[in-house]
Amino acid sequence: MDGPIKLLIKYRGSFADLPFELFFESEDFGGGFGAVCIRESDINTLINDPHIIFVQFDEPLRYAQTFAENTAAFYCRKNTRLDGTGVVIGFIDSYLDVSHPIFKNAEYYGEFSNDPHGTYTAGIAAQTAAGAQIICIGVSGKMRASDIMRGTARLIELAQGRPLVINISYGTNSGSHRGDSLFEEYLDYAAQTEQTVIVAAAGNEGNTGRHFFGISDGNIVNAETEVENGDFSCGIWYDFADEFALRLTAPNNETYLADGSGSFYFHGSISAEYVQPTPYMSGAEIRLRFSGADKGLWNVGLLPKKLATRGRVNMWLDKNFFTSPARETTVTLPALARNVITVAAYDAQNNVPAVFSGVGPAANGLQKPDIAAPGVNIRTAAPNNGYAAVSGTSFAAPFVSGVCALLMQWGIVEGNDVFMYGKRLKAFLQKGARRTDGVVYPNFEQGFGTLCLDEILRLLGVDE
Repeated sequence: MDGPIKLLIKYRGSFADLPFELFFESEDFGGGFGAVCIRESDINTLINDPHIIFVQFDEPLRYAQTFAENTAAFYCRKNTRLDGTGVVIGFIDSYLDVSHPIFKNAEYYGEFSNDPHGTYTAGIAAQTAAGAQIICIGVSGKMRASDIMRGTARLIELAQGRPLVINISYGTNSGSHRGDSLFEEYLDYAAQTEQTVIVAAAGNEGNTGRHFFGISDGNIVNAETEVENGDFSCGIWYDFADEFALRLTAPNNETYLADGSGSFYFHGSISAEYVQPTPYMSGAEIRLRFSGADKGLWNVGLLPKKLATRGRVNMWLDKNFFTSPARETTVTLPALARNVITVAAYDAQNNVPAVFSGVGPAANGLQKPDIAAPGVNIRTAAPNNGYAAVSGTSFAAPFVSGVCALLMQWGIVEGNDVFMYGKRLKAFLQKGARRTDGVVYPNFEQGFGTLCLDEILRLLGVDE
């Protein structure tokens, strides 16, 4: 089948200089980033065009929601006159019911859908910063990386130079988990455009068992996988200086040695693609895609052929789980981007980390998450003038987005600190976080601690 294939691109020069005869669709996000839809057979032609710097597949994302309960949670908040007036809080999400009375100043750009996620997330921000303008760029169907990029560019445009907080409550396990995807590079760029802050949920992979870590030291690395859904993907990442062969063992103990890219049938249809480093990602990857795989215990084995290092191996699944998983490095993309504020979830009623919340660090050791906010049993707006109690890092992120709006109002709109955005704002969130005695910070569950507006305002000398 020859496409169409959706790709993210980075280009030089003018967008108008690109080879539009190859494209079914094309979009310019600004800053040399864009997205195109082309035939699979035309990818090499596109790559060889002198205006193209890099291309990458447009990955699907999931929102970071887990379940709903019936009680409310609270967070460390000061009674203050600040309400976010003059600041825009933007969402790239599902349908937002702007008719709900909780939204005093909200706009929705998109189609109607029955997915309440957008109303849930924006409802939390609206309660935290009631005077901010809420703008939601709606995405119907499956969210992709290009939707986040497109929505980000559109929100910067709609903000019209006003201070802007962008809330991203979606994520994916597809990538190196080093913050070096083209998707994340674009968000790092956007976070330094105008007076902008980008807040991203850490994801709910903390207890799913979908990350495996192993070190070869000259031995076979074996990752045992419990397969319940036969249609799934597995990304295997390792140092390019090392060389491995891939051995798959089916539930009946039959084995298959797949030493190179290609598709084959082995207890289901399987494709293996060996991916070399790119100008932005230094690691090597084996992308495995299973279709109709037998249920039961599979073993994914990496046989060392030539090691220049100890042979560190990371694997991430999109479905199913490893029998001996690693809880670390389970923050999802794009929350590993360096310039975004990455938010974990905690249970504010019991003051403990949420078991589902993604855990750092990034695969390159970068400290993530940055801070934690309430994400268990949060009461928020629901469509049709209703309310719901929800849990997930999706709903921790908008607490931080709302507090960012309050700080940007005080600093930028009111002229008390016109540089209250970007890394400076993140630094105050981290310094003002609430910390538990006897716990080392920053850590990979809660970053610098839990969100506390009281302490941030005290540090800034705000007494009202």
